[in-house]
Amino acid sequence: MSVADLLKREGRVQGPPVQRSKSKVHYERAQQELAKTYTMLPFINTGMPRRYNSLSEVPRMPKSVSMADITATANPWFGKPGYSENCMRVAHTVELRMRGYDITAGSTAYDPPARRSDPAVLAVIKAAKQSNQRLTLGHYGLQSAWRTTDGKVRMPYAAREALGKGGKNAQTIRDMEHFAPDGARGVAMCVWDKANVGHIWNWEKRDGKIHWFEAQTRQGFIDQDLYLSRMVNGSLTMLRTDDLVPTDEILGVIGVD
Repeated sequence: MSVADLLKREGRVQGPPVQRSKSKVHYERAQQELAKTYTMLPFINTGMPRRYNSLSEVPRMPKSVSMADITATANPWFGKPGYSENCMRVAHTVELRMRGYDITAGSTAYDPPARRSDPAVLAVIKAAKQSNQRLTLGHYGLQSAWRTTDGKVRMPYAAREALGKGGKNAQTIRDMEHFAPDGARGVAMCVWDKANVGHIWNWEKRDGKIHWFEAQTRQGFIDQDLYLSRMVNGSLTMLRTDDLVPTDEILGVIGVD
């Protein structure tokens, strides 16, 4: 007697195997990756000048509810030497200013002198590889600057596959829209297609949609399609930061004027 006959005799009918849709499988995996955290990732020693030793020393100002206002003031010396290649510093400055820290972005590119053999660097490289991401300097800055409330590290998110138009980059945005609550903020990073250099900027979710803001040039709201058309497919990563805790190391990422 077959297994099916036995089940039928006992009143249990064996149905066909449950088939999960491709989109359901994708979103289940995306949810797991967005929730993933890493423990015991040591701080990367930026070895870079900072204006303050700790966040407790930074002057305070009223918290802002307007990302547009903050992106217009985070990099006030844009156009002067050193303030056109400081996107990493600017993106972190935006989040701190949204929280009421009266600080502006330092000049020059963020480029920590940590060596590739540094255990902290190796830990970030390993985490990025596990997340199937193209490693950029942005990963180092974010790892140093932010922790979850229980002291862990959250890596940026990148979609592993595309379910619709726009490739993996557009899917990354859709996934973040699907899981992040309204009011969530964070940073986005990519590699530009022709220049083969990275960039980082800020985002906010409002009315169910992700909106991008460019603070380095003080432009404010930017068109997603414009940036998507210029970046390497699969290079877009996004990290939610509004629910993370800034560390004192963020001051080394922001730098000095």
